[in-house]
Amino acid sequence: MLLLSRPLPDAVPLPASAQPFFLRAFERAVKSPDAATLRSLYLILNGACGLISLLDPKDRERLDRGLKQLLSSQEASRNAMLLLWCFAIIPYLDSAEEKWRTASGRKCFGSEDDMHKTIDFAALSVVYVLSENANVTGNLALESVAIAIRTILVAHVNTRQKWLTSSRLAKKVYQKLPEKLLQVTHSHALQLEVC
Repeated sequence: MLLLSRPLPDAVPLPASAQPFFLRAFERAVKSPDAATLRSLYLILNGACGLISLLDPKDRERLDRGLKQLLSSQEASRNAMLLLWCFAIIPYLDSAEEKWRTASGRKCFGSEDDMHKTIDFAALSVVYVLSENANVTGNLALESVAIAIRTILVAHVNTRQKWLTSSRLAKKVYQKLPEKLLQVTHSHALQLEVC
C-alpha cells in the first residue's frame, strides 16, 4: 500500500495488479470495517495516479454501494476515524458540481438536512479525535481535522450558517469545538490547519 500511497513518477506506470488489490482491500474494509484500512485506501486514492478513473464503472458503483453501506453501519456511528475516512473517500467517487450522483454522496450531501447531519458528524468526530480519550496524535490528528474541514466546506456557506441553529446538538458541538481546538497546543501544524 505504501508504494501506491504516493504519486508514481511519470515514467512508472501504475502496476496492473493495483486495481484488483485496491478492490479486494475495499471489500475487506466493508465486510470488516476498520479505520486503518480505510485510511490506507484513502492514501491510495490520493496518491496512485488516478486509480479511480481507471476502474470499470461497475467497480466504481460497487465501491459506492460499499461506502454507503459503511456510512450507514453501526461501526461508522461509533468510530469517528472510520467515519472521517469514509468522508475523505466520497469526493474520489463523486466530484459533484451541482448534484451528487453517487449513493454515498447523496447520503452525506444530497439535501440540506443530510449536509447538517454530515457537519454534525464531522464536527463531533473532531471533538472526539482531539479528546484525551481518543489517543489520536500527530499526523493522524492533523489528517483527521483536515478531512473534517474539507467535509464541512463541501456544504454551501448558507447551509453551514444554518447548521449553527439547526439543532441543539449543532449548538452544543459548535460551542465545544473551539474549546477543543484551542486545547491543541502540542501541534502548531494542527493549529494552522484549523485556522
